[in-house]
Amino acid sequence: IMECPEQHDDSTYVELHNTEVMLRSERDQNVATILNLTEDVRSWIRLYSAQLLMVLLKNQTSSLQDAILKIPVGVVKIIEVLDDSREAIRNEALLLLTELSKDNVEIQKIMAFGQTFEKLFDIIYQEGAGEGGIVVRDCLQLMIYLLQGNLPNQNHF
Repeated sequence: IMECPEQHDDSTYVELHNTEVMLRSERDQNVATILNLTEDVRSWIRLYSAQLLMVLLKNQTSSLQDAILKIPVGVVKIIEVLDDSREAIRNEALLLLTELSKDNVEIQKIMAFGQTFEKLFDIIYQEGAGEGGIVVRDCLQLMIYLLQGNLPNQNHF
């Protein structure tokens, strides 16, 4: 059981503890359920499932990355959310993928070969390319994470 660090208040401890409990499920069933919810057509379910994954990722980055990698097409399910026409959902998925890909070569490879570059360029064009603002910047940041120090992804690009 996780010890409560002195620099965290009680609410932070509860958040970290709940994240640990959620990620400890047998065969990563909780994470698989959340990933399945990203496929729901209802906007609020898709948005909140992506936001929940983001909270889990911030609290236990490597544990969530490992859980998603163990789930067949786990990363692909998140990549597919980039196709959502609703900007809030698409942008949340973009931020999630950016954080998820940091420092994880396996996830970066799956993303590169899962048509992520094509989807990112589509978003950049939809957002007006150089006039696109923060969303274009987020797309470019994700591309940097996918390419930097990753020779197979560079060759694929």
